[in-house]
Amino acid sequence: AKADGHIDEAENAAIEAALRDLPLDVRASLTTTLMRPADAAAVARRATSDQERREIYAASVMITGRDHPDEITYLDTLARALDLPADVVAALDAGVARA
Repeated sequence: AKADGHIDEAENAAIEAALRDLPLDVRASLTTTLMRPADAAAVARRATSDQERREIYAASVMITGRDHPDEITYLDTLARALDLPADVVAALDAGVARA
């Protein structure tokens, strides 16, 4: 979504749907982050547990999508900043694709 510089109507709907299922503190953090330019390191610093790191990445995949090169770059950078192993990233990507 925002990784390519803008959030369109479909992306905004996806954001709202993805945030609805997250814990309140994670939702607030991601909402605040969406107001600023995309900064994967800043997003990653908000995670305080392995579960939050996975939730942040999964929500970001749902929100961002992988349909623009800048979005792919952002998600790859976020996964590294969250220190997520490649197998976890692959599983989260697959789970989001099935959702």
